[in-house]
Amino acid sequence: MRRTLGVLAIILCVAAAACGCGGVPRDVSTPRKAVLGHWKNTTPGVNPDLYYSPDKVTFSGNKGASITRPYEVISENTAGFTLQVQYGSGAREPSTIGFSADRKEITVLPGRVPELLKYRYVDSKQAP
Repeated sequence: MRRTLGVLAIILCVAAAACGCGGVPRDVSTPRKAVLGHWKNTTPGVNPDLYYSPDKVTFSGNKGASITRPYEVISENTAGFTLQVQYGSGAREPSTIGFSADRKEITVLPGRVPELLKYRYVDSKQAP
């Protein structure tokens, strides 16, 4: 009886830990997979958070306004863990997304704007 209670307690602890962590770990095996989810901006003076899904990104401001645009991965460098992405359509220059070593932060260098934007991973939500 005591052993059964011990096993049950272990099972409950593992189940509680899985629920608390979202159950499935985030896939950071490639830059294309690691970018998916909700990113909180950490650049002073820059407002929108980013929500990446496999084919679109949503820019969401703190006043509830959001803009969703398609994006295309132009190139992926798994050794340097970077992406070149094209937002929207047209002849815009691609933006570069680079990841920190722990994959919890990204820097975005927009193609047209010479300003480095920084974001921190929040969760796996792909839309606001």
